[in-house]
Amino acid sequence: SATGDLMPQILSSPPLYPPTPVRVWEDLDEHLRVMWDYLERLRVRVGQLLPMFRSASATYDPPSLLDGAGATTTVAVTGALLGDLAWASFSLDLQGVTVTAYVSATDVVSVRFQNESGGTLDLASGTLRAATYRLD
Repeated sequence: SATGDLMPQILSSPPLYPPTPVRVWEDLDEHLRVMWDYLERLRVRVGQLLPMFRSASATYDPPSLLDGAGATTTVAVTGALLGDLAWASFSLDLQGVTVTAYVSATDVVSVRFQNESGGTLDLASGTLRAATYRLD
Protein backbone atom coordinates (compact mmCIF):
# COMPACT_ATOMS: atom_id res chain seq x y z
CA SER A 1 0.00 0.00 0.00
CA ALA A 2 1.05 3.58 -0.48
CA THR A 3 0.86 4.31 3.25
CA GLY A 4 2.96 1.28 4.19
CA ASP A 5 5.60 2.27 1.66
CA LEU A 6 5.85 5.77 3.14
CA MET A 7 6.31 4.84 6.78
CA PRO A 8 9.91 3.51 6.60
CA GLN A 9 10.91 6.56 4.59
CA ILE A 10 9.41 8.94 7.15
CA LEU A 11 11.13 7.19 10.01
CA SER A 12 14.54 7.11 8.37
CA SER A 13 17.16 9.27 10.05
CA PRO A 14 18.02 12.74 8.81
CA PRO A 15 21.52 13.36 7.49
CA LEU A 16 24.13 13.71 10.21
CA TYR A 17 25.52 17.14 11.09
CA PRO A 18 28.21 17.80 10.22
CA PRO A 19 28.77 14.98 7.73
CA THR A 20 32.51 15.33 8.28
CA PRO A 21 34.43 18.09 9.98
CA VAL A 22 33.61 21.27 8.08
CA ARG A 23 36.72 22.27 6.18
CA VAL A 24 35.34 24.99 3.95
CA TRP A 25 32.09 26.85 3.41
CA GLU A 26 31.27 24.59 0.45
CA ASP A 27 31.01 21.63 2.84
CA LEU A 28 28.54 23.54 4.99
CA ASP A 29 26.56 24.66 1.94
CA GLU A 30 26.34 21.06 0.72
CA HIS A 31 25.25 19.81 4.12
CA LEU A 32 22.56 22.49 4.40
CA ARG A 33 21.33 21.58 0.91
CA VAL A 34 21.11 17.88 1.89
CA MET A 35 19.24 18.76 5.10
CA TRP A 36 16.84 21.04 3.20
CA ASP A 37 16.14 18.26 0.66
CA TYR A 38 15.48 15.80 3.51
CA LEU A 39 13.09 18.20 5.26
CA GLU A 40 11.25 18.89 2.02
CA ARG A 41 10.79 15.16 1.35
CA LEU A 42 9.56 14.71 4.92
CA ARG A 43 7.10 17.61 4.53
CA VAL A 44 5.67 16.08 1.34
CA ARG A 45 5.29 12.61 2.89
CA VAL A 46 3.66 13.91 6.06
CA GLY A 47 1.30 15.92 3.86
CA GLN A 48 0.33 12.70 2.10
CA LEU A 49 -0.47 10.95 5.39
CA LEU A 50 -2.33 13.68 7.29
CA PRO A 51 -5.40 13.80 5.02
CA MET A 52 -6.12 10.19 6.03
CA PHE A 53 -6.39 11.19 9.73
CA ARG A 54 -9.63 12.64 11.12
CA SER A 55 -10.62 13.53 14.68
CA ALA A 56 -13.31 15.26 16.71
CA SER A 57 -14.41 15.64 20.31
CA ALA A 58 -17.65 16.08 22.22
CA THR A 59 -18.75 16.49 25.82
CA TYR A 60 -20.24 13.26 27.12
CA ASP A 61 -21.75 12.26 30.45
CA PRO A 62 -21.87 8.45 30.53
CA PRO A 63 -24.87 6.98 32.33
CA SER A 64 -24.46 4.98 35.52
CA LEU A 65 -23.44 1.47 34.42
CA LEU A 66 -24.12 -1.73 36.33
CA ASP A 67 -21.41 -4.40 36.14
CA GLY A 68 -21.67 -6.04 32.72
CA ALA A 69 -23.65 -3.15 31.26
CA GLY A 70 -22.62 -0.75 28.56
CA ALA A 71 -23.68 2.38 26.76
CA THR A 72 -22.96 3.51 23.21
CA THR A 73 -22.81 7.09 21.98
CA THR A 74 -21.66 8.72 18.76
CA VAL A 75 -19.19 11.42 17.79
CA ALA A 76 -19.46 13.25 14.46
CA VAL A 77 -16.08 12.82 12.73
CA THR A 78 -16.24 14.53 9.36
CA GLY A 79 -14.65 12.40 6.65
CA ALA A 80 -14.83 9.09 8.54
CA LEU A 81 -15.80 6.17 6.31
CA LEU A 82 -16.83 2.59 7.02
CA GLY A 83 -13.68 0.50 7.19
CA ASP A 84 -11.48 3.24 8.65
CA LEU A 85 -9.56 2.41 11.81
CA ALA A 86 -11.16 4.11 14.81
CA TRP A 87 -10.21 4.75 18.42
CA ALA A 88 -11.47 6.88 21.27
CA SER A 89 -10.35 8.32 24.58
CA PHE A 90 -12.07 9.92 27.55
CA SER A 91 -10.70 12.79 29.61
CA LEU A 92 -11.39 11.18 33.01
CA ASP A 93 -10.31 8.01 34.83
CA LEU A 94 -12.36 5.18 33.37
CA GLN A 95 -12.17 3.16 36.63
CA GLY A 96 -12.20 -0.14 34.75
CA VAL A 97 -14.67 0.79 32.03
CA THR A 98 -13.43 -0.21 28.58
CA VAL A 99 -13.90 2.10 25.62
CA THR A 100 -14.21 0.77 22.07
CA ALA A 101 -14.68 2.80 18.89
CA TYR A 102 -15.77 1.95 15.36
CA VAL A 103 -17.05 3.81 12.32
CA SER A 104 -20.77 3.01 12.18
CA ALA A 105 -21.70 5.27 9.24
CA THR A 106 -20.18 7.95 7.05
CA ASP A 107 -18.99 10.79 9.35
CA VAL A 108 -20.04 8.88 12.50
CA VAL A 109 -17.87 7.10 15.07
CA SER A 110 -19.74 4.99 17.62
CA VAL A 111 -18.09 4.68 21.03
CA ARG A 112 -19.01 1.94 23.48
CA PHE A 113 -18.43 2.29 27.23
CA GLN A 114 -18.52 -1.20 28.81
CA ASN A 115 -18.39 -1.75 32.57
CA GLU A 116 -16.69 -5.00 33.56
CA SER A 117 -15.30 -3.67 36.84
CA GLY A 118 -17.32 -5.87 39.17
CA GLY A 119 -19.50 -3.03 40.50
CA THR A 120 -21.70 -0.14 39.44
CA LEU A 121 -19.85 2.89 38.07
CA ASP A 122 -21.09 6.40 37.36
CA LEU A 123 -18.44 8.39 35.53
CA ALA A 124 -18.68 12.17 35.52
CA SER A 125 -19.10 14.24 32.39
CA GLY A 126 -15.93 14.64 30.36
CA THR A 127 -14.49 15.09 26.90
CA LEU A 128 -14.84 12.17 24.53
CA ARG A 129 -12.35 12.21 21.67
CA ALA A 130 -12.63 10.02 18.59
CA ALA A 131 -10.23 9.62 15.71
CA THR A 132 -10.05 7.64 12.50
CA TYR A 133 -7.31 6.72 10.07
CA ARG A 134 -7.74 5.40 6.55
CA LEU A 135 -5.42 2.70 5.29
CA ASP A 136 -4.89 2.51 1.55
